[in-house]
Amino acid sequence: MIVSLIFLIPYLGSALISLAVSLYAYRQRTVPGGIFLALLALLETIWTAGYMAQRLSSSLNGMIFWNSVQFIGAVGAPLAYLMFCAEYTGRRPRRPRLTWGLAAVIPLLILAVIWTDPWHGLFRGATYLAPGQPFPQLVFGGGIALWSYPIYAYPTLLLGTYFLVANFFTAPRIYRYQVATVLLGVMIPWLTTLVTMLELVPYSCKM
Repeated sequence: MIVSLIFLIPYLGSALISLAVSLYAYRQRTVPGGIFLALLALLETIWTAGYMAQRLSSSLNGMIFWNSVQFIGAVGAPLAYLMFCAEYTGRRPRRPRLTWGLAAVIPLLILAVIWTDPWHGLFRGATYLAPGQPFPQLVFGGGIALWSYPIYAYPTLLLGTYFLVANFFTAPRIYRYQVATVLLGVMIPWLTTLVTMLELVPYSCKM
């Protein structure tokens, strides 16, 4: 049990930091991009907290439930990241409510498929618990809809990062350090969540 808790300490620290960033950004929500940064950090908190709960679960049904909770953060975070990048770099769409509302359709559909997966198996496919240390591992057989997540998430992340990088090169020199700090600040959590994602979606696809 002690080994298990030690294993989760980095994730607990990450979740607490993300939550603190979310609360701070919300207080600064009048700053361009502030409200979306708060949303992004909150989704990352949900992602990491769901991962910890999944690893602490001892039953297959419990792991599947918490895995679905993780995907609330994992699916919502790429769009929140893009919204933050667009707002922060002055690329806010002319009709933001309509634009972001339409953009949210795809992640909402993905979440609907994930949460109803126990009835159709289109996302995870066959699931089972594999022995592992310090916890058993949830393994996916890999349903056809599983690929909808990277097809949606990676281009969305790349587009948001492009906005930040382009802004870095076009901003006055005095503001470049600020842009670089923001770029570094948003990329570090994505590197840590990428590590989490590698275990969040473990599967052996039967091609």
